[in-house]
Amino acid sequence: MDYSYLELDGEIIHLYGLPGQKRLEFMREILMDGALGAILLLDASSEHIYEDVEHWLQSLTSFNPNLLLVIGITKTDRSEGFSLNRLRQVVKGCVGAIPMLSIDAREKVDVKQLLRLLLVSRARNR
Repeated sequence: MDYSYLELDGEIIHLYGLPGQKRLEFMREILMDGALGAILLLDASSEHIYEDVEHWLQSLTSFNPNLLLVIGITKTDRSEGFSLNRLRQVVKGCVGAIPMLSIDAREKVDVKQLLRLLLVSRARNR
């Protein structure tokens, strides 16, 4: 499990990285308990991105069907075969429309934008 925190607009946000390995799947339920929402990071250069997003959306929503989600897409600048429209269609077919941003996950500003997007989504759903 990864853990970090980030100060965002004067508030401390605790961030937990979910393990992707099947053998650590049991930890997901523990980490999802009490979560404000989830940020799904996808690698646009992966040839399996559309299958990956479907798998992760099903996995995350199995813990909480009303979980707030946002998607960050990395490496869009290095991904000739990537289609944002196709990704939107796959996501919409799984869980409906979800906010998405193209980001550089190494840039703190981009990560903060994803967090803000999640928090705005949360405020709208109250």
